[in-house]
Amino acid sequence: MKTGIFALTLLLATQTAFLLIPSALILTYTHGLRPFAYTTALIAVVVFYSMDKHPIPKKRVSIIMCGFGAGLYLLAVLVLGVLFGFANNRMAGSLSNIASQLWTIGSVAVMSEVLRHRLIKNTPKYYRLYIAVAITLVFTFVQFDALRGFIHFGGSPSTLFFGSIAPLLALNAVLTYIAHDGALSALVLLRAVYSLAVVFLPVLPNISGVAWAVVECAMLLITLTAYRYAMTDQRGQLAIAEKRREKYRRKSIISYMVTAGLVLVLIAFNLRAFPIFPVVVLTDSMAGAVDSGSIVFVERVQPANVLTSVGIGDVILYRQGSIEIMHRVIEFDYTIAGERVFITQGDNNPTADYRPVEMGQVLGISRSYIPYLGYPALWLRMIFR
Repeated sequence: MKTGIFALTLLLATQTAFLLIPSALILTYTHGLRPFAYTTALIAVVVFYSMDKHPIPKKRVSIIMCGFGAGLYLLAVLVLGVLFGFANNRMAGSLSNIASQLWTIGSVAVMSEVLRHRLIKNTPKYYRLYIAVAITLVFTFVQFDALRGFIHFGGSPSTLFFGSIAPLLALNAVLTYIAHDGALSALVLLRAVYSLAVVFLPVLPNISGVAWAVVECAMLLITLTAYRYAMTDQRGQLAIAEKRREKYRRKSIISYMVTAGLVLVLIAFNLRAFPIFPVVVLTDSMAGAVDSGSIVFVERVQPANVLTSVGIGDVILYRQGSIEIMHRVIEFDYTIAGERVFITQGDNNPTADYRPVEMGQVLGISRSYIPYLGYPALWLRMIFR
C-alpha cells in the first residue's frame, strides 16, 4: 500500500508542478519531467510489487472487448465525420511532431496503464475499492492538462467540466474497472486509441469539443456494458435474471398504475399541458439572470390577461415566427392602432430587441428556474446542429 501511495503522490506532485511552472518550461516538463516521474513511479511499483497475484481466467475475452471499444471509437470518428464533415487535425502535423507526441503522450499512457494494472491487481480485496477510487481520481487529475489554460487564461467552468473533466473521468473509471479482472494488453489497447487517435488521425469530425466529449462518454458506457456482459459468468447472469423476474412478480397492479401515472404526468408537463411548463434556455442572451443550460418554469398567460399580467421588469416567453424567445420587458409602447406592445431586451444584450412584442405573441412569464438541468438539451443541440 505504501508503494502505491508513493506512486500516486509523485504523479500528483508532478501534475501540480505543471500547472504552476512558467510557459517557457512546458516543453522541459512534457519531454523530461513527466516521463521521468512516471518511470520512477513504475520502477517503484515493479520493484516492491510482485507479478500479478490474481489470475485472469478471461484474458482473451477482455482483450476482445477492449478491441470492440477501440473499434467503436474509430467508427464514431468516421460516422460523425460523414454526417458533419471533417476538419484538419492540427495535432497530427509532421512526422517529427507525431514522434514527439508519441513520446510525450504514448509513453506516459502505456506507463499509466501498467501502473494502474499492477496497483489494482496487487491490492488486497478489502482495500481494492478504495485504491480504485483513488487511482481513478488521481489519473483523471494528472491527465487534466486543460486545467492549466483555465487557471492562466480563464474560461467557462461548465465547458471545462463537460468538455474535459467528464470524458477523462469516464475513461479512467472504465479503465480502472477493466483492470480488476482484465488483461494489461486490454487496458493499453483501449487507452492507446483514446489518447493517440488525436495524434495520428489527420482529420477529425467537425463538431464542438463538448459534443465530442458527450460522444466519448456514450461510447465508454457502451464499452463498459458490453465488457461486463462478456466477462460475467452466464450462470450468474441467469441467477440475476431469475431474481429480477421474482422481483417483478411480487409487484402489484397498483405499483404499475402509479408508475404509469407518474410517467404520463411527466410527459404532459413537458408537453405544456399544465399552467406551469418547463423551457430549456439555449442561449446566453439572459446570462446573469438565467444562464444557458437552465430549465425555466414559465406560468402560462392567456391572451386576454396579458395586459394586466405583464409589467416592466418581467421576463417573458414569446413567439417570434417559429422561434421562442425569453427576454425581459424594459418598457411599453403603442402601435398606430393604439394597441400596447412590449419592448424587450436580453440582460446580456447591449441593445433592445429590434421588433416589439405584441400581446398575442406572449406565451408566459418566467417564475423560477433550475440551473444546469437543461444541459442534455444543449448537448443534443451541439451534436445535431
